[in-house]
Amino acid sequence: MMCDGQRYETEWYGLRIVIEERPTHFQVFSYDPGECEVLYTAERMSLDVAKFAAVDFVATARFGPSHDLKPEVVAEMLVWQNRLG
Repeated sequence: MMCDGQRYETEWYGLRIVIEERPTHFQVFSYDPGECEVLYTAERMSLDVAKFAAVDFVATARFGPSHDLKPEVVAEMLVWQNRLG
């Protein structure tokens, strides 16, 4: 995973979430660091929507599709490390 823009990282329920800024979009990765396995990738047009998509994936993977968590609220509560790519 390489990027020229900003890179945002966090962990939630054992899964690592990485969002990389690209020239025209944000690339989302969610992976299990213990298994070294990428579980989810997506492209979104804004950072907020990328965070929402990643958190929604983790919530669904960990709690099932009928979870009642609000991904937009969880995404704001998580501590995101910001790095240059």
